[in-house]
Amino acid sequence: MSETNRRRIGIIVPALILFGGEILKRLLRIFYAAAVSDVLYQSSPLTTVLNWASYAAEIAALAIAAALIASAVSRGCTKTGAAFLGIFLAALLFDGLAAFLTDLWQNNIAGVESYAALNLLSSMIEPAAVAAGTFAAALLFTRTKKTPRTRAVLSVSLVSALYTAARLIITGCDIVSFLRLYRYPTAPEITSMITDALTALLFGVLLWGLAYLAVLILCRFRFDKEKTV
Repeated sequence: MSETNRRRIGIIVPALILFGGEILKRLLRIFYAAAVSDVLYQSSPLTTVLNWASYAAEIAALAIAAALIASAVSRGCTKTGAAFLGIFLAALLFDGLAAFLTDLWQNNIAGVESYAALNLLSSMIEPAAVAAGTFAAALLFTRTKKTPRTRAVLSVSLVSALYTAARLIITGCDIVSFLRLYRYPTAPEITSMITDALTALLFGVLLWGLAYLAVLILCRFRFDKEKTV
């Protein structure tokens, strides 16, 4: 296989994976919305499964993107890392556009199209910030004398920690705001607060675990030219 074809495959395959992850997430959320609006399924475990599966797909796509970016930049392939960052951002835009057009087609946002578009754009900020942060962290760690694999692991670990901290802070602020208005929360409300905090922590741990695993796989197979890693 020629070097040109190898480079094309090295870009096309990750692009298919990232776009595939966003498509899977969107399909799961469409199925979730359909199940919630159906009286036959809205109280069944199916809605919970679909909801969690959609979030798992979202975290998995983000973790793979972070691992791809960190692994490339940590090896000194900054342009490749930038390409992976661009592909992921394009996948986010594609997902947002698909969601907007789906809601528009189903008349779910009639009269509030501008608000819906703004809401979708704001939902892209978090994953975009994680991907961009990974790129920046990987560039920072390239200045160290550590091995490429260690630099990649440190990059995804740092970003995952910041992601988890940000989610916990936002959740904590929401809880404090709620308690200021309602000083005597009910048992279900307390359970909901605890669940929100644990969910934020779980998402952060899941992001780190999947990104760490992806980095190890990429260093072993995709970046097999560096046997000393």
